[in-house]
Amino acid sequence: MAKKVAKKESDVFNNFPIIEQVNQILAEGDKLGGTQLPFDAVVGSSSFLPDTQSFGNKTLKENAILCQEAMNISDELQEIWNHAHTQFAWKHINFSNHDHMLNMRQISAEISSKADALRNLKWSLLDNEIKQAELESRISQLDENSSDIQKFKKMRLILSLARMKEDKERTQLMIEGTMKDMIAIKSSYEDLSKHVENLSEMDIEERQAQQHMCRSIMQCLRDVRQFGHITKGEQEYAEQIGINPSKLLQAIRNYLEREAQSDSWDTRELNQFINQLADELSNNMKVHEKRMEYSLFNPKPIEAASSVHRLQLNKADKALEG
Repeated sequence: MAKKVAKKESDVFNNFPIIEQVNQILAEGDKLGGTQLPFDAVVGSSSFLPDTQSFGNKTLKENAILCQEAMNISDELQEIWNHAHTQFAWKHINFSNHDHMLNMRQISAEISSKADALRNLKWSLLDNEIKQAELESRISQLDENSSDIQKFKKMRLILSLARMKEDKERTQLMIEGTMKDMIAIKSSYEDLSKHVENLSEMDIEERQAQQHMCRSIMQCLRDVRQFGHITKGEQEYAEQIGINPSKLLQAIRNYLEREAQSDSWDTRELNQFINQLADELSNNMKVHEKRMEYSLFNPKPIEAASSVHRLQLNKADKALEG
């Protein structure tokens, strides 16, 4: 009977040459330009039969190389498009309410959401640093010259460490994108805070009527532009805040006639019409209070349900002036 030929100690690692490349990336990532394992290094390796015919009259390895080139392009472009919105979009789309306080509210919501994400990410990063150190320690303690089981275990740990470092690079790109948004939103906040003085929750409550009326008028105006009348849903909204939809329709039609004759391409006249009409309805006619009279509710906000603390929003500017 022929004797079994004993496996050489290096056979297990020789069967997985990709592990040696991963080790090199871990050891010399800075010199190699990063810790990412190329896609074509895996799919184009001997384990995946790289010379087999693939689509496009190319081999699997050739298509894997093309895909890696596309992934490299994506990485470069993500340095620009790795955030939610451009600065133009934040100001023109996200913060486009007719009322400054509503825009400040939207700024608050956006900053709060992104701050929560960054806080969670902060602790995940710290936790991953510990996991990375733990993996490195476990790898150093495993003996390559022991059993195959230990060698396989070490290979899995090496791959886990490489994946963790590659994910860390991707995470940095995401963090930078979120920071771009935060800094852009902060700039919008600083612009508004110069004009919104000593803001309190009671101020917000007292401005609600005019804010809702601005929104209702704008939405009704768009209805009239598109359909020639105010749709049922917008009529209901107007009625809920005390506005007579028929009178509003007449005012909007009169404005649209003037708008059609105007030579202006900007929206200043539109904003003036909306704000002036909302101011007239809320502060002079007080249609919302009359709506509350027959609903038997007190139309005034109560301090007991609101914070009366006033926020000094532009502290930095005041400190410089002082």
